[in-house]
Amino acid sequence: MTYRQLSMAKIYIMIDILIPLYNGAEFLDECLNSVRAQTYKEWRVLIGVNGHPAESEVYRQAMRNECHNIRVLDMPNVKGKVEALNKMLEFCTHPWIALLDVDDVWCPTKLASQMPFTQRYDVVGTACRYFRDVLANIHNTNDSPPIPLGDITKYDFAYCNPIINSSSLTKRELCGWRQYRGVEDYDLWIRLWKKGCKFYNVGTCEVYHRLHDASAFNSKGNHSYVPALLQSHGLRQT
Repeated sequence: MTYRQLSMAKIYIMIDILIPLYNGAEFLDECLNSVRAQTYKEWRVLIGVNGHPAESEVYRQAMRNECHNIRVLDMPNVKGKVEALNKMLEFCTHPWIALLDVDDVWCPTKLASQMPFTQRYDVVGTACRYFRDVLANIHNTNDSPPIPLGDITKYDFAYCNPIINSSSLTKRELCGWRQYRGVEDYDLWIRLWKKGCKFYNVGTCEVYHRLHDASAFNSKGNHSYVPALLQSHGLRQT
């Protein structure tokens, strides 16, 4: 099937969208509005409030958004993003899982752009752009992470993390995260790549990743753990 045929294919697959929520509640409205604006409507959101006491203010704030296709999970005994994602996965019933960090936003065509490629690939990402702090500046940036585009199944995953976390759409049966110092997404992609799973990155920018002082990867130096991660997989950074 050609790219044009894939793009024109009408595919209706339900998606569970996972938004773990510890920090960043102030971004939740912007994040959810970008989901509500999707041209592809076959989705359900799970917001996993973790690391807070039961019925916390963060949970109550999230609950203001609960409706037929947005469910809020209060998980006071769950600590950390990895544990939260794995717990949220237990509530997923649909065949594909999308991840969305609460401080990031999607373009309206994000899910629609990925749907045609679910017929041939196991993980589908998209191109991404950075924006700093304020959502109003979202169209004033051209900074993009240098990731490969198109069919990246044969790409060397030791070169860089090729899938933007908030762009990822992954078959549910392949999901499952391990604790790895803030690079748990990269760990998952490497494990699936080594299994022979097929990866694709849509070439259009469909995700905006917010850069700010409180964002985990940007502020906690998680990139410094990449060499150890690669070594654990028998890979060497190229």
